[in-house]
Amino acid sequence: MLSADEKQAIWDMLIVALDRQCTVFIQSWEDRHFKFHRCTIREIDDTQRMVTYDDPFGEWQLAIDTITSIHMLD
Repeated sequence: MLSADEKQAIWDMLIVALDRQCTVFIQSWEDRHFKFHRCTIREIDDTQRMVTYDDPFGEWQLAIDTITSIHMLD
């Protein structure tokens, strides 16, 4: 469970990553396991709380509420 400050920090980092179009490393919690994504953020849909990202295997969507951490690599 993330605090409100941690959720806000993730949101802020998503916005910056979208603006910069830089590679990010995202950790998410899905199906009781951590999953890791190295990708570029393409779109943020605030109404559905989804992020669209590209990785070497294609374009994917990820629920913002499943993200536990994000780090910019560039």
